[in-house]
Amino acid sequence: MGHSDATASTSDTRDSDALRRAQVVQRIDDERVATLFELTPTPLIAGLVFAALVAFILWPYRPAPVVAGWLLLKFSIGALRLSDVGAFRHSLRSPQATARWRRRAIAMLGMDGACWGAMGVLFMPEQAPGVQTVILASLVGIAGSGVFSCISIARGCVLLVTTVLLPSVVWQLARGTDAGLFAALGLLVYLTLMCVEARRGEARIVEMLRLRFENALIAEERQRAMLLAEHSSAAKSRFLATVSHEVRTPLNGIMGMTQLLQRSAVDAEQQAQLDTIRRSSEHLQTVISDLLDLSRIEFGKLLLDDRPTPLAATVREVTDLLQAVAEDKGLAFHVVLAPGCGKT
Repeated sequence: MGHSDATASTSDTRDSDALRRAQVVQRIDDERVATLFELTPTPLIAGLVFAALVAFILWPYRPAPVVAGWLLLKFSIGALRLSDVGAFRHSLRSPQATARWRRRAIAMLGMDGACWGAMGVLFMPEQAPGVQTVILASLVGIAGSGVFSCISIARGCVLLVTTVLLPSVVWQLARGTDAGLFAALGLLVYLTLMCVEARRGEARIVEMLRLRFENALIAEERQRAMLLAEHSSAAKSRFLATVSHEVRTPLNGIMGMTQLLQRSAVDAEQQAQLDTIRRSSEHLQTVISDLLDLSRIEFGKLLLDDRPTPLAATVREVTDLLQAVAEDKGLAFHVVLAPGCGKT
């Protein structure tokens, strides 16, 4: 029985730990997705303003329908992402909903990144090398800002950076020039660094959130344990009060009947036996009072009665109880008090 109880207790502990780990993992996942949506509006609006500026600058160098179509697509994706932010803030949170919002956010990052990446292919005027440099620098800045705003989900960061920079890498290689090769290699190195940093950043955020939520769970469990201890203490106090009342009632009857018998015509031996019953009853009353003192101790209301102890009387109370038991077993039972023990 003891082994099975220990096994059950170990199993319950493991189940509790597994449940707590699952709760922490889910909270981390929820917080990462929430952080992604929380950080989306500011860089997104700044990106839309920058896209309008790019379209204004490139208007003389590229066909107007191409520039206008790209700008319209960029604003459509931006508006859709902003509407997702509002919808997420008013949505109900659940594991299924979190997974769905994460997939949607990553997909929208890929679409937005592809739109930016198209800028590096469609808007590279050969007659304006300075504009090409500005566009490449802009794409690098967009990729970098995207990583820091989407750092809570590494897959989204990697997808965004890849879709922003990879088209330009391909386009630069396709030029077949030394400048194109140099630009492509530089973009590849930067893309790799951003992907590595995205993974590291996500790991740091996950660890920080794990510590935060584990500490929160420990605090919650401690609070629940304190409440449970308070309820247990209150239940114990009620139990002791009830038991003491139920025991005192028949005990008072025993003491009352003992006193009546002592006043009747009884011989010396019977009088001694009744006296033993009375002292035993009084001792039992003291024990009941001591049990109630446990509740008083918990609330700091126990009063100490500083007075001498009648040692001889206390010893006699105990020995009188044991005398009859010893005689029934045929044992000799003698108590000898040292001189002076009769004093209090």
